[in-house]
Amino acid sequence: MIRFALLALALALALPAQAQLYKWVDSNGRVQYSDRPPGGGTKAEQVSNAHVSSIGSQSAAAGARSATDLEADFRKRQVDKAEADKKQQQASAEQKQKSESCEAARRNLAALQSGQRMMRYNDKGEPSFMDDAGRARETEQAQQQVQTWCK
Repeated sequence: MIRFALLALALALALPAQAQLYKWVDSNGRVQYSDRPPGGGTKAEQVSNAHVSSIGSQSAAAGARSATDLEADFRKRQVDKAEADKKQQQASAEQKQKSESCEAARRNLAALQSGQRMMRYNDKGEPSFMDDAGRARETEQAQQQVQTWCK
């Protein structure tokens, strides 16, 4: 019982120790907080400590989360941009390869269709002239290559 009485007395003495907070808007339009009322006839509103501290801690936590979220978003954008750049470079290299292969296939087909005598090298490295049947086979293969590469 004595402990309860001492606790109640300690709480009663602690309540008046809470300082009053005043809130007002200054001449620049900024909200100001202070433990003393403003001078010069400025109208001030009394605010409780519990309300201000909870607002301050909430905004600080929101600011910390916001900065963390911004950092995470920034890093994600960097990774996404690097991946997009890599894909773009790969697509560009593939397009260049396809374009070069198409041009080579077209040149080969044009040479085969020109009617000039065509010479190929056999397995021993000896030159041999292409007959009409060989030219027809080579022309058909060249047309397939053009269709494949020049889409």
